[in-house]
Amino acid sequence: MEMQMSKGGLTPKQFEMYQAIDSFIDENGYSPSYKELAKATGKANSSTAFHIIKRLQQRGYVASIPGSGRSLTIIKEIMD
Repeated sequence: MEMQMSKGGLTPKQFEMYQAIDSFIDENGYSPSYKELAKATGKANSSTAFHIIKRLQQRGYVASIPGSGRSLTIIKEIMD
């Protein structure tokens, strides 16, 4: 089974999460919680959001401070 890639070489789920993080920060001036991201992207729970965010961190798109809430930041922009 071939994995479909979206912009920036991300999977569609990763790209959706990236956009949700970026939009939330733009609109609110602070980072969203995992629960807020799960709700914004229609995921079943914050654990699902956590795993997608972990992949975004591993790929260098977002960063966070371990043990600190609302610390997600975009560190790599997606180019068209």
